[in-house]
Amino acid sequence: MTTADSSSEAALHAPGHDAASDAASDAASDAARTPGTLAYLKGDGTGNDFIVVLDVADEHVISAAAVQAWCDRDRGVGADGLLRIVQRDDDTFFMDYRNADGSLAEICGNGLRVVGHVLRANNLLAPGEHTLGTRGGDVRVTIPADGNITVVMGRAQELSEALTVHVAGVEAYAARAVLMPNPHAVACVADISAVGDLNVSPTHEPTAVLPDGANYEFVEVVNAHHIRMRVFERGVGETKSCGSGACAAALVAARNANLTQPWQIRVDVPGGTLHVAADAEGVLSLTGPAQVTSSGVLENEAGSSRNTDDIA
Repeated sequence: MTTADSSSEAALHAPGHDAASDAASDAASDAARTPGTLAYLKGDGTGNDFIVVLDVADEHVISAAAVQAWCDRDRGVGADGLLRIVQRDDDTFFMDYRNADGSLAEICGNGLRVVGHVLRANNLLAPGEHTLGTRGGDVRVTIPADGNITVVMGRAQELSEALTVHVAGVEAYAARAVLMPNPHAVACVADISAVGDLNVSPTHEPTAVLPDGANYEFVEVVNAHHIRMRVFERGVGETKSCGSGACAAALVAARNANLTQPWQIRVDVPGGTLHVAADAEGVLSLTGPAQVTSSGVLENEAGSSRNTDDIA
């Protein structure tokens, strides 16, 4: 996840988004009867947790300040970001994603799986292969009747320039720059626990290689087809998982291991396990779980909420 140009937002509020089914209306009915409230679900993809707003008819404009307040883990609902699900004029769905600090994001692999799960659970999409929109472009998502969801993340762009990543109080690490299309700095280390607590964002040099910052992945190799990863996500902090980061990390690990395409790599993150696969053309896919853990009503932009259902 990372920041995207705010000009992308204009496309989300064009007229013509139609409600897809009564299921979406039912999900928000309680909030609709109370001015100033907004129904939400709490979604989770390998520990990457999100506030999910099912806004099929594109009726809500949510400010960055509201996202910051709602995602605050001390005073709000608490989450790594907010997913607003909107139906487009062609009847496909768009993932309007913001990081926890309110910044716009281009893509989020874990978030896309959560969106797919929510749409399936609300009977807005049948099991099968579907197109979902993101600020980074359209992606294909395979949603089974039950179980793990697969997102085709596309081809990564590996930048040729080498990076050095600095972590406060810890040594500097050699890293590779990868665009998924959001920017990642991937450092292979001997022990991911030795990287430290990551309370402060790492930095990289030369900054010109990734001028708008990056997500920082720290990768420990178990074997050629199995890695462990920690991540500091721009606009959020250290998180339990990052889908696009897992793809970037797996790609760098595959290159270092001289794997030939197609290949598959297991990625263990603090929140669970993901699987990244490359096909013969180098297109990356991400497979993993997604779930809804609770639901509630957002009271106002100060971040207060009331919980209406614990699903866990």
